[in-house]
Amino acid sequence: MGIKVITSKQADEIIEKWANQSLQACFAVCFGGQAWYARWLGPIRKGQSGRWIQTTKHTTNTICTALYEEIVLVEDEEFLGIRFRNPKSFTASDFEVSLCVWKQGNIAKVSEALLRKIFFNDR
Repeated sequence: MGIKVITSKQADEIIEKWANQSLQACFAVCFGGQAWYARWLGPIRKGQSGRWIQTTKHTTNTICTALYEEIVLVEDEEFLGIRFRNPKSFTASDFEVSLCVWKQGNIAKVSEALLRKIFFNDR
């Protein structure tokens, strides 16, 4: 599995591709090991510069890439994910937002066990 730190500009470029292709992305709000109690699947679209929006049923999720101290790209043969860690001016050190897509199609068809692997392999 490949893991590397990227800039907010690089994250924006990756998410822009996902939005242009209308890819289904997994959006997970994570507090330590409790990441999968809050996850949504759906396409992402662009808001203002550096701001991405995902609307799934009655939930709207927003991520602003420039508001995180650490952005990590995680990739293997099946998944491509971005982990946004250490939000600026926020005291919860174990808070993170994670986005990922399944390279082989609709991520909604992927099992929970496969989704967990992209976010917990580097802990």
